[in-house]
Amino acid sequence: MSLWTEIKRNIYKYGEIALHKSEIAIQVAKYKVALKKKEIEITHIKSEIGDYVIGQFENQMKIDDDVIAFHAEKIKSIKKDIAELQKKYDEAKNNLFNQGTETNNSAEKNE
Repeated sequence: MSLWTEIKRNIYKYGEIALHKSEIAIQVAKYKVALKKKEIEITHIKSEIGDYVIGQFENQMKIDDDVIAFHAEKIKSIKKDIAELQKKYDEAKNNLFNQGTETNNSAEKNE
């Protein structure tokens, strides 16, 4: 096999590996952003609860348990979403690192 043919083959092979890793890295970043948005959403809901409680206290009004329960359920739902996103994030992150070693090992075997 000529040197140029081998160089082209290696460039193509490692280009595919780089492209695949880039796609996985983008997916990891998207999950990370989605997780952060969910965490911010929880912080916002907690702030709403705090504003509600302080407002009720300042106006010497009773704090409605249903209002708190409603917000608590929203937080619970978001935490469930976070757990699912975290699982997907972890899987994608593992794929990013594991896929590269598997691809490199198979590429080396083909040589």
